[in-house]
Amino acid sequence: MEEDAPSLNRHEKQFLLDQLETLGLGHKSMHYHKIWAVQEGNKFQNRIKDYIQQDLLALVVNFVDILAHKSSQMEVLKEMVPDESGYRTAVRSWLEHSWLLQVLKRLSENGWSVIITSDHGSIRVQNDVMVAADRNASSGVRYKFGRNLNTNEKNALIIKEPGHYRLPVFGPQPSYIIAKDENYFVYPNEAHKYQKKFKNSFQHGGISMEEMMVPVAVMKGRG
Repeated sequence: MEEDAPSLNRHEKQFLLDQLETLGLGHKSMHYHKIWAVQEGNKFQNRIKDYIQQDLLALVVNFVDILAHKSSQMEVLKEMVPDESGYRTAVRSWLEHSWLLQVLKRLSENGWSVIITSDHGSIRVQNDVMVAADRNASSGVRYKFGRNLNTNEKNALIIKEPGHYRLPVFGPQPSYIIAKDENYFVYPNEAHKYQKKFKNSFQHGGISMEEMMVPVAVMKGRG
């Protein structure tokens, strides 16, 4: 019941290039790099001297997102990340021993300014909400799109006309449902299975301050 993240975000580099052109910065050199695994991060760290020759370095690190998703799939992670405090502790421990911290130190030494942000936050979900949908509906637990989706409007925003929200339209009779608060979606015929899997897990894609308000930190290099 999760979206295919790589396919949904496969145009990030092109969007960034387009934005640079729009801002009159198309002449600037840029390197975009997305990292999914520690081996890729180590390789990036080993080649940082090549990348710092660019005017702009765009780095997407997926560890925090992966930790949230995998915590609903692996019992050992459920024990390590049982709540928000455990989540923060796990992320901090990873950062302190990661290739990313070494990269940030190297950028600082070379006088770079670094902006750290996120495309979304996450929330620990608590309450299962029944949803009616056909088999072609998307699989997310905090939001879904497809034909004739329905649920209790007390628990979710129901969108029957996506164009009013500037959302893409997929096929005839398109609709979206987006979970509010700490709710997550389950189907009646598999409710118990997904209650056990997703309750107390960290998810994103819904309507909450934790998901929709993102931090922005600007750090100045010491070099």
